[in-house]
Amino acid sequence: MNRRRLVQFASVAALALALAACGSDGTASNDTGTDPGGSAEPGSDQGDGDTLPAPEGYAHPTGPDDVVIEYTELSGFTTREYAFQQPPVVLISGDGRVFTTGPQIAIYPGPALPNIQVGTITEEAVQQLLSIADHDGLFAEIDYTEESLVADASTATVTINVDGTSWVHSAYALGMDEPGKTPSPERATLLEFTAQLTDLASTVGADQLGPVEAFEPANYLIQSVEAATPTTTPDGIEPTIVDWPTTADVALVDATQCAVVSAESVGDLFTNADQLTYFVDDGVTYQVVAVQQLPQRTCDN
Repeated sequence: MNRRRLVQFASVAALALALAACGSDGTASNDTGTDPGGSAEPGSDQGDGDTLPAPEGYAHPTGPDDVVIEYTELSGFTTREYAFQQPPVVLISGDGRVFTTGPQIAIYPGPALPNIQVGTITEEAVQQLLSIADHDGLFAEIDYTEESLVADASTATVTINVDGTSWVHSAYALGMDEPGKTPSPERATLLEFTAQLTDLASTVGADQLGPVEAFEPANYLIQSVEAATPTTTPDGIEPTIVDWPTTADVALVDATQCAVVSAESVGDLFTNADQLTYFVDDGVTYQVVAVQQLPQRTCDN
């Protein structure tokens, strides 16, 4: 019986009664000192050597700006602008939302914003995911370092906030193993967990997920770069030049590193823009990289 079937084997009724409780049998070696309210009792043997914690529930942050689980992929060699704008593959917030990266249309110039989608997930499903992570030994500090000849690969990072502790797992070139080389058990486990996060309908059940729609943020994070007067591209594409709104919360001269601008103050400026849209503020032309502000994302991280 695989891990997923073991997690699903736990009864819905038992999980529902457990949500008010907290704790797990994972070892928090870097405990923040927050009292999660006790640890779960050991689970029962399911017959094939795998043991799951008793479903007493896991304490996790519950605010709309909190992150419970996040999975990102970021390339090693990339531009500053791309890294700034790259959204997570999957992010589950404390208030039960699921943010994912949707497909991007293959045209040039493409949309100015990444395609971030948002749906909902039940608390029961969040508990299932935390139980899987606990069972997989992810509530611990793990070294994923492994010699690799793969160049310019991405680094997979999974962050789990549970029982007052933040566990961060980062592995370079995860799933890109050299021919004939067997990955370490730790890397194989992390790869399986990322696969479960990217297929939540199969992992927790489609009935535990709500409808998905385009994410409409309250704020954007932006970076501005002063640019020469734009000209027609070699392909004959005309750039678009628009005025930076006087209603915007920040002037572009003050956004060269990072700035937060409210969606209300700029309206549909970014949703209507593409990669060849330039903005003029106080007589100066800028290129602006913008991204929807997600939970726990600020100009400091």
